[in-house]
Amino acid sequence: MQKTKLLSFSNIYIFMWLVYYLQTSIFGSVGSIYSRIIMLFLLGVSIYYCVYAHYNYKMPSYMKGLSALLVMFTIYGVLLILSPSTFKGADGETVPKYRYVFNILLSLLPIFPFYVFTCQRKLNEVILRKWVFVFFVSVTLQYYQHLQQRLLEALEMGSNREEFTNNFGYEFLSMIPLMAFFSKKKWIQYVGLAYIMVFLLMALKRGAILIGCICIVWFLFRSFRKASSKQKIGVFVLNVALIACAIYTFNYLENNSDYFVARIENTLE
Repeated sequence: MQKTKLLSFSNIYIFMWLVYYLQTSIFGSVGSIYSRIIMLFLLGVSIYYCVYAHYNYKMPSYMKGLSALLVMFTIYGVLLILSPSTFKGADGETVPKYRYVFNILLSLLPIFPFYVFTCQRKLNEVILRKWVFVFFVSVTLQYYQHLQQRLLEALEMGSNREEFTNNFGYEFLSMIPLMAFFSKKKWIQYVGLAYIMVFLLMALKRGAILIGCICIVWFLFRSFRKASSKQKIGVFVLNVALIACAIYTFNYLENNSDYFVARIENTLE
C-alpha cells in the first residue's frame, strides 16, 4: 500500500479544518482575521477540487447526486440573497443571507477533495486510522469549548446554570463510522464506541442519542454476526461490557443530573 507523507497536501488540508473548528480555543474568538483566512483557503481548495474531480474523473452515482444537490442548494441560496426576505438561524436571530450559501459550500464541497485524495491514493486506511485519534481529541475540545461558551453566556445573563444541551453531540455521532477502520483491533472499536456513547448521553441531544443507539446496536449485531467461531466469545464479552458501560452512565446521569432527568421526562411526555 502506498505510504502517505506527513506533510502531504491531504494532511495539511485536514489539519487546517481542525484549526478552523478549534478557532475559539486557538485564536480566542470566533470570526477572527486568522480564522477567516483559513476559511477562505479551505473554501478555495474545496472549489478547486470540485472542478478538478468533475473534469478528471468519471463520477460515481453518489458523487453525481451530491453535485446535483450542491447546485440546487447554491441556486436556492443565490435566490435567497436576491430576495427581499430575511434569513433566520436556528436560534431565531436574523443572520446575513449569504451565510446560507456559505454554510452549504463549507458542508458539501469538502467531500470532493477527499474523493480526489482517495482516488490519488494520498488518503488511505492507514493514514485515516492515525487521524481518528486526532479527531477524538478535536471533537472533545469542541464539546468543552461549546460548553464553556454556554456557561459564560449564562453568567452574563445572571444565571448560575451549569447544565446545557450540547449540539456537539452530533460531532461524536459522526465518529461512529470511523470505528469500522479498526475491525482487526476490536478493543479499539469498543473503547471508541464507549467513549462516543458517554459523550452522546452527556450532550443530552435526544436526536443524537436516538441515532447513536440505533447505530451502535446495529454495529454490535454486525460485529457479533461476522465474528468467527473463535472470536464470538470475545466479541460477546465486549458487547456486554459496552452495554454495561451504557447502563452505568445512564444511571449516573439519572442520579446526578436534574437536567438529564428533565430531558427524559419531556421526551416521555
